[in-house]
Amino acid sequence: MKDKIVLITGSTDGIGKKTAFDLAKKGAKVIIHGRNQEKTEQVFKEIQEKTENKNLDFVVSDFISMDEIKKMSELLKNKYEKIDVLINNVGMISKKKEFSNEGIESIFMVNYLSTFMNTLLLFDLVKNSELKHILNISSMMHSNMIEFDNLQGQKVFDPYKMYAVSKLCVILFSYYLEGNLNSDKVYINSMHPGVINTKLLENRWIGGSSADFASENIRRVVKLQKESLFSGKYFVSKRMTISSRISYSGEAQKKLWEISQRLTDIHFSF
Repeated sequence: MKDKIVLITGSTDGIGKKTAFDLAKKGAKVIIHGRNQEKTEQVFKEIQEKTENKNLDFVVSDFISMDEIKKMSELLKNKYEKIDVLINNVGMISKKKEFSNEGIESIFMVNYLSTFMNTLLLFDLVKNSELKHILNISSMMHSNMIEFDNLQGQKVFDPYKMYAVSKLCVILFSYYLEGNLNSDKVYINSMHPGVINTKLLENRWIGGSSADFASENIRRVVKLQKESLFSGKYFVSKRMTISSRISYSGEAQKKLWEISQRLTDIHFSF
């Protein structure tokens, strides 16, 4: 991964931060992303000093905002000709029903729609690289069902069910995009990196592995993809496996895609 450009969203804490540190140590040009300017700069300097890798960068964008996601993509497109690996890692959970300025429920927005937007807006940069790899972080706790009239808790709001559905949406999107690409061969996979001791985990569950474990799993999947060029796969830790049955539904994938395009006003041409 030496000198490869890797953008990791949500990389000022937990899994994202540890993965950024480990890849930077291997010589990758890591672009660190956070939503808070001061904290992002602090993590950037910390990783730069500890790894002695001066070839790093950072971007600041709050993924609760569609406008900020769009601005970040424009900044990156003006600055870089390619992104070798895009790791959509950002995630959150909130016990309260909250909304973005655009009126999108926060869990659905940050955990899923931001991945949809970030992937499509930066797709050409990934396509321009040699590795062409997009890795979307989901969860083994992704839902085994989806109610399209309750995606944003319109009928019933349960934060943990919302989280599970948002992570299912990440997989549905990954499969649909990968399955419909024609000549633009980009390798798109999703994974559950492990049950990790993060702030999100502490919010609900007890126990888990360290961020080192998740970082190792993410780096292993990136390495495996580079060697074997697989796409449209789902991993739990380092093991390729199957996701929930509903995630393979072409009808569900297409319906989510259409809803996502309408909500974001991003229309991607295959």
